[in-house]
Amino acid sequence: MQLCVAIVVMTVTLTKAIDTQKSPYGYYDAKDMCFRRPPVNFPLSVRSTCQTPKVRRELEYALKKYPAVEESLRSSYIKCNLAYVNDIGLDETCPTYLQQVTQVYLGKERCDVVRPHYQCATFAVCKRTRSCAGPLGLSFASTCLYDGFRQFRVWVYCKSCGFKLIKLKLPQCCSCRKYKVCGMVEKTTATKA
Repeated sequence: MQLCVAIVVMTVTLTKAIDTQKSPYGYYDAKDMCFRRPPVNFPLSVRSTCQTPKVRRELEYALKKYPAVEESLRSSYIKCNLAYVNDIGLDETCPTYLQQVTQVYLGKERCDVVRPHYQCATFAVCKRTRSCAGPLGLSFASTCLYDGFRQFRVWVYCKSCGFKLIKLKLPQCCSCRKYKVCGMVEKTTATKA
C-alpha cells in the first residue's frame, strides 16, 4: 500500500511541474494561464558604457596582429543610426531607448566589443515598467517587455581567449503586454461568486 501512495504523489508532482513553465519573463502557469508574479524584463549580458581610450588602444593594437579580423570588420561596416522613430504628437505607451553594445559578458568574463561604431549592435532599454495600457480590470495588468529581437554577429576581445566572433540576440524595442497574476485571478473569481 505504501508503494501505491508514493506513485500517486510522484504523478501529482510531475503534473504540476509540467503545468508551470519558465519563460524569460518569469514563471507561467499554463493550466491557469497566469504568471506567478508580474513578468519582468530579464537581464541582458551586454552593457553600453563608453570605452576608455586605453581600451580602444589595446583593441587596435591587438587587431594589428590579426589582419583577418580587421578585414572582417571592414567588410561588415555599417553606418550606425540610433534614431528611434517617434512621431510628434503621438505618445508611446512603452518609450524605448536604443543603446549601442560596447561590452559583452561571456560567462563571468567581461569582453569588449571591437569597434562598436562599425558593428552597430544595439539593444532596447524600456523606460516604462508598469501599467502601460491603462486600467484593464481587476484580473489583468500590463507592463512594457522586450520585443523585436534581432540577431547580431559581433567581434569581441576577451583577455582569456583573444578575438571571438559571437552571436547576440537582443531586443530592439519594447511592447506593452497584458498579463494575469495567478493570485489576482483567484481573488476576482471569488468576488464575483
